[in-house]
Amino acid sequence: MPSPDARRSAPHPAAAPARLLATLVLAGAAALTAACSGEDPFAIRASLETTLDTVVVFPFSSTQPLLPSGLDLFGRSVVRPTLRGGVVPNFDLVVDTDAQGRVLLYPASLVASPPGGSPRTGFQVIAGSFDALETAPKSGYRFDTLQVAAVGQVIAIEGQGVSQQGIYCGTTAPMHAKLIVDSVARATGAAHLRVRTNPNCGFRSLKAGLPDD
Repeated sequence: MPSPDARRSAPHPAAAPARLLATLVLAGAAALTAACSGEDPFAIRASLETTLDTVVVFPFSSTQPLLPSGLDLFGRSVVRPTLRGGVVPNFDLVVDTDAQGRVLLYPASLVASPPGGSPRTGFQVIAGSFDALETAPKSGYRFDTLQVAAVGQVIAIEGQGVSQQGIYCGTTAPMHAKLIVDSVARATGAAHLRVRTNPNCGFRSLKAGLPDD
């Protein structure tokens, strides 16, 4: 038979359900508070900050094919266009220049048709300054189409990104970026670009820091 002290220290049978109920009430109150503040407690949160890079991309039509002419948005790098494992492009777009010094942006789908498919990439010309574009447009992109960009022109990009595992984002929750052509080298045709990328699928913020939309 348990001693009197053991009987006094044993939890009451109703104590555990009571503690569980209190926990559920607190969780419900927290969710209600978030809902009342306009926050969705079940919303997907961004985990990666937007990034700003200054890159130099050489013309795709250059007589020096080993120079990098592709842009990998998720990887934040300029690349020599190729296929990863012979299946998926390692780039979202390639860059060329014309005789007028304009930059030509080719989506991956116009450059390669591999068995794993090409990431869907669309462009949209934006009026105003690079810094003023803080949120990528929801619509208005031209997909699978060449985009011409003059020096000083801002281009919004909607894409899927590529990674070592293949295409990164789905078409229903794409990633976004913006770029501006700062200059084009007369001698080599190399394009000097600034690119801000939001690597979070489904988020459109193009401001510095962790996106909230």
